[in-house]
Formats: sequence, C-alpha cells, structure tokens
Amino acid sequence: MSTDHATEHQQTTDESTPDDELSPELAARLETLRAENERLRSSYARARQSQYRQTAIGFAAVGLVATIGGVVFPSTRTILLALGGTGVFAAVLTWFVTPERFVSASVGDAVYEALARNHERLCRELGLTDRRIYVPTADPATGVRLFVPQQTPFEIPDADDLSALFVVTDEAATRGVALRPTGETLFGEFESALSGSLADTPDEIATQVRAAIVEQFEIADAVELDLDRADGRLTVSVDDSVYGDLGRFDHPIVSIAAVALARGLERPIRAELAGEENVATLRWEPAQAGDDETAVDETSDSETDDDGE
Repeated sequence: MSTDHATEHQQTTDESTPDDELSPELAARLETLRAENERLRSSYARARQSQYRQTAIGFAAVGLVATIGGVVFPSTRTILLALGGTGVFAAVLTWFVTPERFVSASVGDAVYEALARNHERLCRELGLTDRRIYVPTADPATGVRLFVPQQTPFEIPDADDLSALFVVTDEAATRGVALRPTGETLFGEFESALSGSLADTPDEIATQVRAAIVEQFEIADAVELDLDRADGRLTVSVDDSVYGDLGRFDHPIVSIAAVALARGLERPIRAELAGEENVATLRWEPAQAGDDETAVDETSDSETDDDGE
C-alpha cells in the first residue's frame, strides 16, 4: 500500500471512529465543538425571535403615540385612534405569532432535492416523456395536478382520471402519471395572503405570484417576468433561488406560478425550460370564443429544450 493510500485509509478510519475510541484530547475537543454548534443554533434562533419582538414593540409604540395624539388633538381624533388601534393589534399579532423554530434554506433544499430526484427517476423508469403540464380540475379535493404523459402527442385526461396516480385509460394519448404539485400545496398559503381573490388575467396573476415568491415565501431575491398574452407565454427568471435551478422537477417557483395560472385562467399550463439555469417558461392556449378543446398542441414544444427536467 502506498503512503498516500495509507494516509487516506488512516483519515477514513479516524473519521468513522466512535467517540469512546477517541483519545481524551480529541473527545474533549469534539464535545466542545458540539456544544458550540448547539450554542450558535440557539443564539441564531434567539436573534431571529428578538427581531420579531422588537418589531412588535415598535408597533406598540406607534399605536400608543397615535392614541395619545387622538386625545390631545380632537380634530384628528378619529384617524389617530384608528391608527392607534391598528398599531396595538399589529403588535399583539406579531408578538404571539413569532416563530419558535427556524429551518435553514439548505435543509429545505436538501429535502426538495431528494423528492425531485425520486420523481425524475420514477418518470425515467416508466418511460414517460419530459413534458410537464399543470392541469386544473373542477374537484376542490383534486385541485391542480401535474400530468406527465406517456407519449407525444398527448391529450389531457378527464378530471376523474387525474385523481389517480397512474393514469391508465383506454386511449394511449391520455396515459401517464398525475402528481400533486408543490405549488398546489403552497397555494393555500399563497391565496390566504392575497388582499382580495385570485386574479383571472395573466398579468395580474403574474404580479401576485411575484410578490408571493419574493415577499411571502422568500424563496428568491428577485423575480423578472416577461408576459406575452397574445402568445400565451410567461417567462420567469429569478435571482438567487433558494431551491437552485428552475429546471429541477416541479421546482417550487415554477410550480406555484403554474398552479396559480392554471387556477386563475382555468387552463392547462405547460412548463418548459428556456435554456438558461434560472429561467423557465409557462405556456397556455390563449382564450378564444368557443374554445373548449383540451388537446395540447405539440408543434410549439418540438423545439423546446427540456433536458434539465
């Protein structure tokens, strides 16, 4: 055995040595590092909670000052008292909804990566295509389904067929798998944060989704949108995505945008790659009078690069 290999073997052995077999010095150092790691985790959690507490105190101070102003200045009493009440309510809400546990972005990405790889492997093992279509259904329990067809050209299955994981129908063009997308799971949180209801036009939906991605879910630093309503296309590009490349299977950013569009427009949404790492394109058939067809036109997909999914 060469010197290099012997050294590598010794290092590997040392890394896998149980704590009780370590020398007293190394065991003490390991215990110190563990304690320091735990201290840093606790300190980080306390710092984040402290930020929420300080925000709550700030709201309370604003509410108190506004309330006092309402008493001192009768001419503006109504406005100031309303502002004071709002400040106190925001302070109480912020204080009591402070998160007790924080999960780092790296942990979330690791969990998502495992799920994405498993889904990609499932599709390869079943010999499915690289098409990804987010299909709205009329059934609230089913919601939007991510349909991966078995062959091209394909057609969208009926809503009843999409409720099953494996879509096995009499028509080969409608066979494939139907998965619950990440965006469908996030949609409830997304919808509850809206000031009104979900929009029904592509530009308004895109604006709502961008705010949710950056401000509500905080899974990207910035989102740029390029909308072509006539062509039925929305190109999404992001900066510093928490979950990496948008080309990964059912990426949360792509998924929530596709689910929101599918629900708002009540049309199937095709997710495509734009050939760049942090860019994805969503397509749909533009609404036309008397257009009730569910078949998907594959002519525009033939030149699409989907190698990353």
